[in-house]
Amino acid sequence: MINKLNKFFFSRKPQLLRLFISFIFIIILNSLYGDSYGWKAIKFKRYKQKKIVKIPESKNFYYYNNYPKKLVLKTKGNAYLKLKTIRKSKKKHISLKLIVNGKIKNFCLFPKNKIGSYYFYDDILLSLKTGTNIITIISLDKRVYFRAFKKKF
Repeated sequence: MINKLNKFFFSRKPQLLRLFISFIFIIILNSLYGDSYGWKAIKFKRYKQKKIVKIPESKNFYYYNNYPKKLVLKTKGNAYLKLKTIRKSKKKHISLKLIVNGKIKNFCLFPKNKIGSYYFYDDILLSLKTGTNIITIISLDKRVYFRAFKKKF
């Protein structure tokens, strides 16, 4: 098998060998440092309670608020933000509002998958303008838990 590979690569130009090795190297780096390693968790500034959510891969804190109270998140210096949403029991959709720079953005999230006893809903990805310091999350559902992530560079 190795002899066949050697004949294939060395009988041709050495550029093909370099291209193949660099391609394999890029695939290995991408698998090690892919998108899952590009996000870092952010703590909420004000919240009612936090809960440890145990799923087979990990244990993480998820935060929730009691309506009409608001979840407040400091975002100073973050250009990209990801908000994950989970719920213990399944619901057709979750409605929530985000207040960014005084503007209200409405979101309707649908269930994506179930891991353990929790239903994970669609992620919200935000590209923030410079000068955005605080994001407020308002949810009418008391059983919704949130976790925020910032993009690592």
